[in-house]
Amino acid sequence: MGGKVKTWKRRWFVLKGGELLYYKSPSDVIRKPQGQIELSASSSIVRGDGKQTVQLTTEKRTYYLTADSPNILEEWIKVLQNVLKVQAASPLFIQPDVKPAMKGLLTKVKHGYSKRVWCMLIGKTLYYFRSQEDKFPLGQIKLWEAKVEEVDRSCDSDEDYEASGRSLLSTHYTIVIHPKEQGPTYLLIGSKHEKDTWLYHLTVAAGSTNVNVGTEFEQLVCKLLNIEGEPSSQIWRHPALCHSKDGITSPLTTLPSEALQTEAIKLFKAWQLLALSVGLFLPQHPFLWLLKIHLKNNADPRTEFGKYAIYCQRCVERTQQNGDREARPSRMEILSTLLRNPYHHSLPFSIPVHFMNGIYQVVGFDASTTVEEFLNTLNQDTGMRKPAQSGFALFTDDPSGKDIEHCLKGNIKICDIISRWEQASKEQHPGKCEGTRTVRLTYKNRLYFSVQVRGETEREKLLMMYQTNDQILNGLFPVNKELALELAALLAQVEIGDFERPFSTPAGQGTSQSKSNQTLKQVVEKFYPKRYRDGCSEEQLSDYQQSGWLSVVIVLLTVCVFTLLLFESGLSLVQSYLRQNLCQYLHCRMLLFGLQFMKMA
Repeated sequence: MGGKVKTWKRRWFVLKGGELLYYKSPSDVIRKPQGQIELSASSSIVRGDGKQTVQLTTEKRTYYLTADSPNILEEWIKVLQNVLKVQAASPLFIQPDVKPAMKGLLTKVKHGYSKRVWCMLIGKTLYYFRSQEDKFPLGQIKLWEAKVEEVDRSCDSDEDYEASGRSLLSTHYTIVIHPKEQGPTYLLIGSKHEKDTWLYHLTVAAGSTNVNVGTEFEQLVCKLLNIEGEPSSQIWRHPALCHSKDGITSPLTTLPSEALQTEAIKLFKAWQLLALSVGLFLPQHPFLWLLKIHLKNNADPRTEFGKYAIYCQRCVERTQQNGDREARPSRMEILSTLLRNPYHHSLPFSIPVHFMNGIYQVVGFDASTTVEEFLNTLNQDTGMRKPAQSGFALFTDDPSGKDIEHCLKGNIKICDIISRWEQASKEQHPGKCEGTRTVRLTYKNRLYFSVQVRGETEREKLLMMYQTNDQILNGLFPVNKELALELAALLAQVEIGDFERPFSTPAGQGTSQSKSNQTLKQVVEKFYPKRYRDGCSEEQLSDYQQSGWLSVVIVLLTVCVFTLLLFESGLSLVQSYLRQNLCQYLHCRMLLFGLQFMKMA
């Protein structure tokens, strides 16, 4: 029942992805639905007055639905209630700080029926989905105080599963979950390592006090978790949980192969490895809980280990705040962590950022710093506005060496950018010595907002001027030869100052002339477009540039005189003077006047 006129309308309903879609008839399901009803945690379903009527209330409106028979209605109510129950838990999956302790593709068997599902263990609940891409689970299993154990085989699963057209390993392993007052659920797993890992985490989530699965370290963690980390417990004094100068002889956690177990023992360098790792990703529950307790107990600014613990605490907080990394650690990050004692710095890494005027600013960052955070630090140090106001953005060069730049998004981490650049450079330049090339970061204008001009800072104006000159030099900004010469002279005046003419005395003429020529040559190469240089000799360019530079000095002196007149004689006198003289001349004629003045002098 719907619409402005409350009449019953017959529709075909399909439940899909947490939404109730309805069509005019079953044959219309291949077309766009006539409407949809979004089911959320705030939705509710209650029985109506009739035996075959149900009332479905959502955030937007209330729907009245009826079925052809009471049995069909009961099936719909049961399914919809299950969906709403699952929806109540769905906010867990959209929170960035909620991460599953385990996840993977398993075969779930219950009441003799098997189904391949994507499983996620979050807290003390096992959620299962139709596929990894689904946002809403098909169902859930409460694990607290459930009986979790391994069984030899699930007696009725093989035939059903193989009959469905898929193949199951004949040597699969089976875990049974038996919640209180509910029937058992069997999980079929293909490898021993995967079975051991799932069995351990499911046992921990069920709160079992008698844990005999996992490594010795994993069993100790489970026991600590059951007593909520009681500080006075004797478990903390177990050798596996205490600091030792000696290396470990076996892996602390379950690993899938002997090769990985051997590598884990080789890489064990305690605090340095931990300092590098917590900036990349965080361990799953309950090891994250144990890690925080361990860092808290060891934090002490008086000892080296205590300083590492304080540094790792900051890294854990930052990783929880900004999320795990997407790329492996870069060469720069590894060397800085191993050689520079990162606990001496709140921002252990640094990199230069280049500007269009040829200078650079060194900016510090940590393993979790995003481009947005990086630019906030840069803008504070240089006296510039935020990118949304200034239009400036951070760019990297291309690892291939081509004249291409890449604009960086604000949510990407700086360490991920450096790592990916290093990897791409290594792939495109095989055989070259590692570390000879590093990423180049440039901060320049990307978008110019006219509405933000009023608040433009002096640094932004200066950098914009140099960026415009760079575009002129590369032929991206159209100017004629005369205007390009004037702009080059103006930039020379800004960067170098007044032009120094050679001494007229014979003794100093040679040295002075050489110095002036060298300065003019540098100015021409830096500020005058190459396409205009090609048709002129060095003498002509020197004469042009010298004349233009001197004219700029005269213009600037004239402006200064007018400014003094403004303060000394008042506004009306200057206005009258301007009307009689300067307003009759164009800018280029004023420059020519300056040239004639210099010739007479």
